[in-house]
Amino acid sequence: MVLPKESAVLAARLINAWLEAGLCHIGRQVYLLSIEQYHNAMKTLSITTLLPFLLFITSCKNDIPVYSEKLEKALSGLNKITLTEKERRKVLHLIDDTTQLKFPVYSLEGNQLTLAQIREKEMNMTVDCFGDDPENIKAVVFRSLTKTELADYFNNLKEEAKKHQKNRVDLRFKPAPLFTAKDIDGNQVDLATLKGKVVVLNFWFIGCFPCVQEMPELNEIVQAYQGKDVVFLGLTFDKEKETKAFLQRTRFDYRIIPEAKSIMDLYDGGGFPKNIVIDKTGTVISSEVGYRPYQDVSRKNLISAIDKALGTRKES
Repeated sequence: MVLPKESAVLAARLINAWLEAGLCHIGRQVYLLSIEQYHNAMKTLSITTLLPFLLFITSCKNDIPVYSEKLEKALSGLNKITLTEKERRKVLHLIDDTTQLKFPVYSLEGNQLTLAQIREKEMNMTVDCFGDDPENIKAVVFRSLTKTELADYFNNLKEEAKKHQKNRVDLRFKPAPLFTAKDIDGNQVDLATLKGKVVVLNFWFIGCFPCVQEMPELNEIVQAYQGKDVVFLGLTFDKEKETKAFLQRTRFDYRIIPEAKSIMDLYDGGGFPKNIVIDKTGTVISSEVGYRPYQDVSRKNLISAIDKALGTRKES
Protein backbone atom coordinates (compact mmCIF):
# COMPACT_ATOMS: atom_id res chain seq x y z
CA MET A 1 0.00 0.00 0.00
CA VAL A 2 1.26 3.48 -0.89
CA LEU A 3 0.67 6.07 1.81
CA PRO A 4 -0.87 9.43 0.85
CA LYS A 5 1.88 12.04 0.91
CA GLU A 6 0.29 14.09 3.69
CA SER A 7 -0.20 11.04 5.92
CA ALA A 8 3.31 9.80 5.27
CA VAL A 9 4.82 13.17 6.20
CA LEU A 10 2.72 13.39 9.38
CA ALA A 11 3.67 9.85 10.36
CA ALA A 12 7.36 10.47 9.74
CA ARG A 13 7.35 13.68 11.78
CA LEU A 14 5.47 12.07 14.64
CA ILE A 15 7.63 8.97 14.79
CA ASN A 16 10.82 11.03 14.57
CA ALA A 17 9.61 13.24 17.42
CA TRP A 18 9.12 10.15 19.57
CA LEU A 19 12.45 8.68 18.57
CA GLU A 20 14.32 11.91 19.31
CA ALA A 21 13.15 11.48 22.89
CA GLY A 22 14.06 7.79 22.78
CA LEU A 23 10.49 6.60 23.07
CA CYS A 24 7.84 4.79 21.13
CA HIS A 25 4.12 5.11 21.79
CA ILE A 26 1.33 2.55 21.55
CA GLY A 27 -2.07 3.22 23.02
CA ARG A 28 -1.70 5.46 26.05
CA GLN A 29 1.57 3.89 27.19
CA VAL A 30 5.22 4.75 26.63
CA TYR A 31 8.24 2.53 26.49
CA LEU A 32 11.85 3.40 25.82
CA LEU A 33 13.84 2.17 22.84
CA SER A 34 17.57 1.67 22.58
CA ILE A 35 19.39 2.86 19.47
CA GLU A 36 19.71 -0.77 18.34
CA GLN A 37 15.99 -1.34 18.82
CA TYR A 38 15.23 1.83 16.87
CA HIS A 39 17.30 0.71 13.89
CA ASN A 40 15.71 -2.74 13.99
CA ALA A 41 12.27 -1.14 14.10
CA MET A 42 13.01 1.10 11.14
CA LYS A 43 14.23 -1.88 9.10
CA THR A 44 10.87 -3.60 9.56
CA LEU A 45 8.67 -0.50 9.38
CA SER A 46 5.67 -1.10 7.13
CA ILE A 47 2.11 0.07 6.62
CA THR A 48 1.09 -2.43 9.32
CA THR A 49 3.34 -0.82 11.92
CA LEU A 50 2.51 2.69 10.72
CA LEU A 51 -1.25 2.22 10.76
CA PRO A 52 -1.82 2.79 14.52
CA PHE A 53 0.21 6.01 14.31
CA LEU A 54 -1.70 7.21 11.25
CA LEU A 55 -5.02 6.46 12.90
CA PHE A 56 -3.84 8.35 15.94
CA ILE A 57 -3.01 11.41 13.82
CA THR A 58 -6.02 11.46 11.53
CA SER A 59 -8.54 11.03 14.36
CA CYS A 60 -7.34 14.25 16.05
CA LYS A 61 -9.03 16.62 13.63
CA ASN A 62 -10.84 19.24 15.68
CA ASP A 63 -9.33 21.65 18.20
CA ILE A 64 -12.60 22.06 20.10
CA PRO A 65 -14.74 19.04 21.04
CA VAL A 66 -18.32 19.41 19.83
CA TYR A 67 -21.01 18.11 22.19
CA SER A 68 -24.26 16.90 20.62
CA GLU A 69 -27.65 18.08 21.88
CA LYS A 70 -28.23 14.62 23.28
CA LEU A 71 -25.00 14.84 25.29
CA GLU A 72 -25.75 18.37 26.49
CA LYS A 73 -29.10 17.11 27.76
CA ALA A 74 -27.48 14.18 29.57
CA LEU A 75 -25.05 16.56 31.29
CA SER A 76 -27.66 19.17 32.14
CA GLY A 77 -27.15 20.59 35.65
CA LEU A 78 -23.63 19.17 36.03
CA ASN A 79 -20.48 21.28 36.36
CA LYS A 80 -17.33 20.48 34.38
CA ILE A 81 -14.40 19.52 36.61
CA THR A 82 -10.89 20.79 35.95
CA LEU A 83 -8.49 17.83 36.20
CA THR A 84 -4.75 17.62 36.70
CA GLU A 85 -2.90 15.21 34.42
CA LYS A 86 -2.59 12.75 37.31
CA GLU A 87 -6.34 12.92 37.97
CA ARG A 88 -7.10 12.50 34.26
CA ARG A 89 -4.96 9.36 34.10
CA LYS A 90 -6.70 8.00 37.19
CA VAL A 91 -10.09 8.35 35.50
CA LEU A 92 -8.78 6.75 32.28
CA HIS A 93 -7.53 3.87 34.39
CA LEU A 94 -10.90 3.48 36.11
CA ILE A 95 -12.87 3.35 32.88
CA ASP A 96 -10.82 0.34 31.76
CA ASP A 97 -13.07 -1.60 34.16
CA THR A 98 -16.68 -0.36 34.06
CA THR A 99 -17.71 -2.69 36.88
CA GLN A 100 -16.01 -0.24 39.23
CA LEU A 101 -17.63 2.91 37.85
CA LYS A 102 -20.26 4.82 39.75
CA PHE A 103 -20.97 7.15 36.84
CA PRO A 104 -22.00 6.82 33.16
CA VAL A 105 -19.45 7.22 30.35
CA TYR A 106 -20.72 9.03 27.25
CA SER A 107 -19.52 9.57 23.68
CA LEU A 108 -19.70 13.03 22.09
CA GLU A 109 -22.90 11.84 20.42
CA GLY A 110 -24.45 11.35 23.86
CA ASN A 111 -24.52 7.55 23.78
CA GLN A 112 -23.62 5.70 26.98
CA LEU A 113 -20.61 3.50 26.23
CA THR A 114 -20.11 -0.15 27.11
CA LEU A 115 -16.79 -1.65 28.18
CA ALA A 116 -16.30 -3.15 24.71
CA GLN A 117 -16.88 0.22 23.03
CA ILE A 118 -14.46 1.95 25.38
CA ARG A 119 -11.69 -0.56 24.67
CA GLU A 120 -12.16 -0.26 20.92
CA LYS A 121 -11.43 3.47 21.08
CA GLU A 122 -8.92 3.87 23.91
CA MET A 123 -5.85 4.51 21.72
CA ASN A 124 -6.24 8.28 21.37
CA MET A 125 -8.84 9.22 23.94
CA THR A 126 -9.17 11.60 26.85
CA VAL A 127 -11.93 12.44 29.31
CA ASP A 128 -14.05 15.41 30.30
CA CYS A 129 -15.45 14.93 33.81
CA PHE A 130 -18.59 16.43 35.33
CA GLY A 131 -19.74 16.61 38.92
CA ASP A 132 -18.63 18.25 42.19
CA ASP A 133 -14.88 17.51 42.25
CA PRO A 134 -12.41 14.79 41.11
CA GLU A 135 -13.51 12.58 44.00
CA ASN A 136 -17.22 13.01 43.22
CA ILE A 137 -17.62 12.48 39.47
CA LYS A 138 -21.18 12.19 38.19
CA ALA A 139 -20.52 11.65 34.47
CA VAL A 140 -17.62 11.29 32.02
CA VAL A 141 -17.33 12.16 28.34
CA PHE A 142 -14.91 9.83 26.56
CA ARG A 143 -13.62 11.59 23.43
CA SER A 144 -10.74 11.95 20.98
CA LEU A 145 -7.84 14.25 21.78
CA THR A 146 -7.87 17.63 20.04
CA LYS A 147 -4.83 18.83 18.07
CA THR A 148 -3.76 21.08 20.95
CA GLU A 149 -4.21 18.29 23.51
CA LEU A 150 -2.26 15.94 21.27
CA ALA A 151 0.65 18.39 21.07
CA ASP A 152 0.62 18.92 24.85
CA TYR A 153 0.39 15.19 25.39
CA PHE A 154 3.50 14.42 23.38
CA ASN A 155 5.43 17.29 24.94
CA ASN A 156 4.67 15.75 28.33
CA LEU A 157 5.73 12.32 27.10
CA LYS A 158 8.98 13.75 25.79
CA GLU A 159 9.77 15.37 29.14
CA GLU A 160 8.91 12.16 30.99
CA ALA A 161 11.20 10.16 28.71
CA LYS A 162 14.10 12.59 29.19
CA LYS A 163 13.67 12.47 32.96
CA HIS A 164 13.59 8.68 32.94
CA GLN A 165 16.65 8.38 30.70
CA LYS A 166 18.60 10.74 32.97
CA ASN A 167 17.84 8.63 36.04
CA ARG A 168 17.99 5.26 34.36
CA VAL A 169 20.14 2.55 35.95
CA ASP A 170 21.38 -0.44 33.95
CA LEU A 171 21.10 -3.53 36.18
CA ARG A 172 22.35 -6.03 33.62
CA PHE A 173 25.14 -8.28 34.87
CA LYS A 174 24.62 -7.03 38.42
CA PRO A 175 23.05 -8.83 41.39
CA ALA A 176 19.25 -8.62 41.24
CA PRO A 177 17.82 -6.44 44.03
CA LEU A 178 16.23 -8.74 46.62
CA PHE A 179 12.61 -8.40 47.65
CA THR A 180 9.86 -10.15 49.57
CA ALA A 181 6.17 -9.79 48.81
CA LYS A 182 2.83 -11.58 48.83
CA ASP A 183 1.34 -12.81 45.59
CA ILE A 184 -2.32 -12.29 44.69
CA ASP A 185 -3.24 -15.54 46.48
CA GLY A 186 -1.58 -14.38 49.70
CA ASN A 187 1.49 -16.61 49.39
CA GLN A 188 4.94 -15.31 50.28
CA VAL A 189 7.47 -14.62 47.52
CA ASP A 190 11.11 -14.22 48.56
CA LEU A 191 13.60 -13.70 45.73
CA ALA A 192 16.52 -14.84 47.93
CA THR A 193 14.97 -18.32 48.28
CA LEU A 194 14.65 -18.63 44.50
CA LYS A 195 18.42 -18.70 44.00
CA GLY A 196 19.25 -21.79 41.97
CA LYS A 197 16.27 -21.16 39.70
CA VAL A 198 15.86 -18.83 36.73
CA VAL A 199 13.47 -16.01 37.60
CA VAL A 200 11.56 -14.10 34.92
CA LEU A 201 9.98 -10.80 35.95
CA ASN A 202 7.32 -8.97 33.93
CA PHE A 203 6.36 -5.41 34.89
CA TRP A 204 2.87 -4.49 33.67
CA PHE A 205 -0.32 -2.68 34.63
CA ILE A 206 -3.98 -2.95 33.70
CA GLY A 207 -4.20 0.17 31.54
CA CYS A 208 -1.10 -0.73 29.51
CA PHE A 209 -2.22 -1.78 26.03
CA PRO A 210 1.11 -3.38 24.96
CA CYS A 211 1.33 -5.16 28.33
CA VAL A 212 -2.03 -6.84 27.75
CA GLN A 213 -1.22 -7.46 24.08
CA GLU A 214 1.91 -9.35 25.14
CA MET A 215 0.20 -11.68 27.63
CA PRO A 216 -0.84 -14.49 25.25
CA GLU A 217 2.79 -14.86 24.14
CA LEU A 218 3.99 -14.85 27.74
CA ASN A 219 1.44 -17.56 28.57
CA GLU A 220 2.86 -19.71 25.76
CA ILE A 221 6.37 -19.22 27.17
CA VAL A 222 5.20 -20.30 30.64
CA GLN A 223 3.76 -23.48 29.13
CA ALA A 224 6.96 -24.14 27.19
CA TYR A 225 9.08 -24.13 30.37
CA GLN A 226 6.79 -26.19 32.57
CA GLY A 227 8.77 -28.67 34.66
CA LYS A 228 11.99 -26.66 34.32
CA ASP A 229 13.72 -24.50 36.93
CA VAL A 230 12.03 -21.29 35.81
CA VAL A 231 9.78 -19.08 37.95
CA PHE A 232 7.58 -16.46 36.27
CA LEU A 233 6.52 -13.43 38.33
CA GLY A 234 4.24 -10.66 37.05
CA LEU A 235 4.45 -7.42 39.04
CA THR A 236 1.96 -4.57 38.80
CA PHE A 237 1.39 -1.41 40.81
CA ASP A 238 -2.39 -1.90 40.49
CA LYS A 239 -4.40 -2.57 43.62
CA GLU A 240 -5.19 -6.18 44.53
CA LYS A 241 -8.95 -5.79 44.00
CA GLU A 242 -8.53 -4.21 40.56
CA THR A 243 -5.95 -6.82 39.57
CA LYS A 244 -8.21 -9.72 40.56
CA ALA A 245 -11.07 -8.24 38.53
CA PHE A 246 -8.77 -7.88 35.52
CA LEU A 247 -7.48 -11.46 35.80
CA GLN A 248 -11.03 -12.78 35.79
CA ARG A 249 -11.43 -11.56 32.23
CA THR A 250 -7.82 -11.79 30.99
CA ARG A 251 -5.65 -14.87 31.30
CA PHE A 252 -2.13 -14.30 32.57
CA ASP A 253 -0.27 -17.41 33.74
CA TYR A 254 2.51 -15.64 35.64
CA ARG A 255 2.44 -15.67 39.44
CA ILE A 256 1.02 -12.19 40.05
CA ILE A 257 2.24 -9.71 42.67
CA PRO A 258 -0.06 -6.65 42.94
CA GLU A 259 0.74 -3.31 44.58
CA ALA A 260 4.42 -3.86 43.76
CA LYS A 261 5.54 -0.33 42.87
CA SER A 262 8.31 -0.31 45.50
CA ILE A 263 9.77 -3.50 44.01
CA MET A 264 9.49 -2.18 40.46
CA ASP A 265 11.36 0.96 41.54
CA LEU A 266 14.24 -1.24 42.71
CA TYR A 267 14.56 -2.39 39.10
CA ASP A 268 14.29 1.10 37.60
CA GLY A 269 10.63 0.42 36.87
CA GLY A 270 10.00 3.16 34.26
CA GLY A 271 8.74 1.93 30.89
CA PHE A 272 6.20 -0.84 30.28
CA PRO A 273 6.04 -3.67 29.67
CA LYS A 274 9.43 -4.71 31.01
CA ASN A 275 10.84 -8.25 30.97
CA ILE A 276 13.79 -9.11 33.23
CA VAL A 277 15.62 -12.44 33.39
CA ILE A 278 17.64 -13.38 36.50
CA ASP A 279 19.96 -16.38 36.24
CA LYS A 280 20.50 -19.12 38.84
CA THR A 281 23.23 -17.12 40.60
CA GLY A 282 20.86 -14.19 41.17
CA THR A 283 22.36 -11.99 38.43
CA VAL A 284 20.29 -9.93 36.01
CA ILE A 285 21.28 -11.08 32.53
CA SER A 286 18.54 -9.41 30.49
CA SER A 287 16.29 -6.37 30.88
CA GLU A 288 14.15 -5.30 27.95
CA VAL A 289 11.46 -2.61 27.82
CA GLY A 290 8.59 -2.60 25.36
CA TYR A 291 6.61 -5.10 23.32
CA ARG A 292 7.72 -5.61 19.72
CA PRO A 293 5.41 -8.11 18.01
CA TYR A 294 6.81 -7.55 14.50
CA GLN A 295 8.96 -10.49 13.42
CA ASP A 296 8.32 -12.04 16.86
CA VAL A 297 11.20 -9.97 18.33
CA SER A 298 10.07 -9.72 21.97
CA ARG A 299 9.20 -13.40 22.31
CA LYS A 300 12.43 -14.55 20.68
CA ASN A 301 14.56 -12.27 22.86
CA LEU A 302 12.89 -13.47 26.06
CA ILE A 303 13.22 -17.14 25.13
CA SER A 304 16.87 -16.60 24.20
CA ALA A 305 17.57 -14.98 27.59
CA ILE A 306 15.80 -17.78 29.50
CA ASP A 307 17.70 -20.47 27.59
CA LYS A 308 20.96 -18.66 28.28
CA ALA A 309 20.15 -18.53 31.99
CA LEU A 310 19.32 -22.24 31.95
CA GLY A 311 22.53 -22.98 30.07
CA THR A 312 20.62 -24.58 27.18
CA ARG A 313 21.15 -21.91 24.52
CA LYS A 314 23.59 -22.77 21.77
CA GLU A 315 26.01 -19.91 21.27
CA SER A 316 26.54 -19.00 17.61
